[in-house]
Parts: sequence; C-alpha cells; structure tokens
Amino acid sequence: VKAPVNGVVNAKTPNQKVGIGILLERLEDDSTVITDIVPGFGAHLSGRLQIRDHVMAINGVSIAGLQLDEVKMLTVGEEGSTCNILVDRNGQRLEVQCKRLYPDKVDDTNYKCAHRISSRPADSKYTSHDNLFQYFWFDKL
Repeated sequence: VKAPVNGVVNAKTPNQKVGIGILLERLEDDSTVITDIVPGFGAHLSGRLQIRDHVMAINGVSIAGLQLDEVKMLTVGEEGSTCNILVDRNGQRLEVQCKRLYPDKVDDTNYKCAHRISSRPADSKYTSHDNLFQYFWFDKL
C-alpha cells in the first residue's frame, strides 16, 4: 500500500464493509479500552468516544469473554449503518452511536494514524491486521 499522493487518496471502495476506526487493547484485568481513534471515520466524527474509554458492549452484545478480533467484527458493517457502543468512562456508562463510513479522503493525518495502528505487534493484546488498511477499509487502495 502506498502513502497518499499529494497528501490525498480517495478511500471509498464500492460494496465493502467498514469499521468505525478505533484500536482496542486488552488490559491485564481483561477489560478492553480504546487506545486510538482514526480521523475521518465514524468514531472520530461522532466526537463522543475517547481514548481510554472502556468498551462494555457493541450493538447490545457484551464483549466479555470475546477475543479482540471478535470484538472488532462487531464494529464492522455496511457503510452508512450505525454501530452502538456502550463504554464506561470514569465509572459512568455512555452509549455512543457511530456511523460506519469511509473517510472522504485519506490524508497524511489519518494515513499515519492507520499506519501506526496497523504496525503494532500482532499478539493477544492487539487486534491483528493483515495489511495496512484491512482493519479500516477492507481493501487495498
């Protein structure tokens, strides 16, 4: 996958499923937290999710006992559909609706964020990524 040319790449790919642009990490206490939010995707555009939010459920499904790849797949769906995430933030529960959509463009900001996320080691702590954009775009640009 090549970096954006002149700072911008069109990221839309017809008939592909899309996530909401978050990286999740499993902590030692088995809780799951948001550790990064990619600009241009639904989580970022909602403005309501924050790094260090503890994810409790996605679309009404508790994530307790699920592997991170299973949790990730709960966030993926058709472009334009809604993903509901229940998080715990400092002891308060908050349900956030994020629209699943591709960013209008891939620029240096969201490209570098996606690259930083996908370059993390593929171990039990992080979701695995087969290539740079699979988690976010599910297709090569």
